[in-house]
Amino acid sequence: MNKKLRAFPSLLLPLVLLACASRSRQISPSPAGGLPVSPPLSPPMTITPVATKWPTRTSFPQPPAGAYIAFTAATGVQADTPIRTLFLRDMSTGDQYTLARDIFAGSVSPDGSVALLSKADGLYALNLATGSEDPVYRYEADLQLYPPHCSTFQWSRSAKLAATVCGAPFEQYSLVTFRTSGSKLRSVPLAMDCFAPNLSSDGSLVLATCFDPDRGDVVAYIPTDGTSLTAIPCPPGLICNRPRLSPDGLHLSFFSGEGRSGEPSEQWGVFVGEAACLSQSTVCDSLTTVHVAQTEHWTWSPDGSQLAFIQGEMEVAIYNLKGRTTRVVGGTRPSVWAMQWAPNGEWIAVVTESGISVFSPDGASRETIASGDLIELVGWVTVSSAN
Repeated sequence: MNKKLRAFPSLLLPLVLLACASRSRQISPSPAGGLPVSPPLSPPMTITPVATKWPTRTSFPQPPAGAYIAFTAATGVQADTPIRTLFLRDMSTGDQYTLARDIFAGSVSPDGSVALLSKADGLYALNLATGSEDPVYRYEADLQLYPPHCSTFQWSRSAKLAATVCGAPFEQYSLVTFRTSGSKLRSVPLAMDCFAPNLSSDGSLVLATCFDPDRGDVVAYIPTDGTSLTAIPCPPGLICNRPRLSPDGLHLSFFSGEGRSGEPSEQWGVFVGEAACLSQSTVCDSLTTVHVAQTEHWTWSPDGSQLAFIQGEMEVAIYNLKGRTTRVVGGTRPSVWAMQWAPNGEWIAVVTESGISVFSPDGASRETIASGDLIELVGWVTVSSAN
């Protein structure tokens, strides 16, 4: 990236809300300047519609206990930013629930208790058990801003905390966290420009690729309690993009391609190394890594023992860390954007330019969840009867 994006500190929290308008797979979102507080929606875009099955239950809108996949689909456009609808789909019955309409983006906690909704006038928390929708942060009426360089919120496994990294023109990047207890939003400035954050399963830290003027791209360990980040350099010849910690916390994976300096990686693809260097009690000069595959799309298994990835752009494959073996699960459509392994281990979701499909890890089944353009995977949700 030739020009660093920054934001005025006093405008950071409003920027977080517009940040959610950025598609999570993009690194540089399109600007949408001059956005009013409650603007009218533009005419709908021409997209393949997503079939919606409204629930027959009368209570709003909590679905029955079970495993769900959450996703958004674009239904219109406003100032070059897609207007979306947030859905939950029951993996057992195929029932589909509509949680929110006319939003820029949405994320659902892993336990299905709360959804964060980015709207034209602010960020809201929707209680899925009661249907109440409370503002977390509201825009000022005279706010005129561009969407920042930012990611969408990610959730800890306990659903107690969500986090993102945000930045925009002229100021520094910041870690932003949302705690469900009290619906508290907090912003902590970062010492470096950081990108593509990944929240650990326990919610204690965020991993990100950060740019150090002296060392170039580094892997940053950013505690969510607000303490200072720790950075370690990438292995020589590699570029540590989109670092992701395994669910068990033992390994670190990243994609090595092209860095912000424009220099290409000596090897292209996904690498895995031990995460001991991220411990505050351990000092490492660099990471020791293993090359997994020539791909840029991958996801950890729930126990951290395997990685699913896209092989040759058309196959879903699984790499076993212990045996260093690879097996093919099934074929997929081209132009993959993202993938995510379900926490219960039963499904691997793959997002392409034409929709979302899920694969069983044993290769026995494949199912199309949603079809259409500009569909984004929000994550996996497990609803308990206690919610």
